Amino acid sequence: MRIQFYKITNVNNKINKRVPDTPALTLEGTVKEDCNILDPVILIEKSGVPDYNYCFIPEFNRYYFMSPATAVTNNTWEISLHVDVLFTYRQQILTAPCIVAKSASKYNLYLNDNNYKCYQNPHIFSERFPSGFNVENAHFIMTLFGDKVLAS
Repeated sequence: MRIQFYKITNVNNKINKRVPDTPALTLEGTVKEDCNILDPVILIEKSGVPDYNYCFIPEFNRYYFMSPATAVTNNTWEISLHVDVLFTYRQQILTAPCIVAKSASKYNLYLNDNNYKCYQNPHIFSERFPSGFNVENAHFIMTLFGDKVLAS
């Protein structure tokens, strides 16, 4: 299978990584027995230590973080991979209709968030009606606050 190798400097938890359009190196590799598509272990043949930290496997249609290569023989290297879920599925994630519960810069105070502290300062006031109450044309408003009843 074909494996495209990259050297990136982005943090792992960033969805919009800067991955070059063309790979730094493309090699043929084989998947080691008894591995899964999320954490495959691959074998590649290359002279010298592979100096890459990211790859794309077109056959799996996934991007992967790479662990440092381990030498098996002189020119054969074993590399453990872990799928980059954020970059692999970035189009689906970015176009999904959803409400983000946590954000460092944008937040909605109407959504329940136990990490956001709000203060409960009572705001109590009363108003006098300038003309008093006229029972024939009266409209009464009752407002409830917690266990207090305010009638006007």
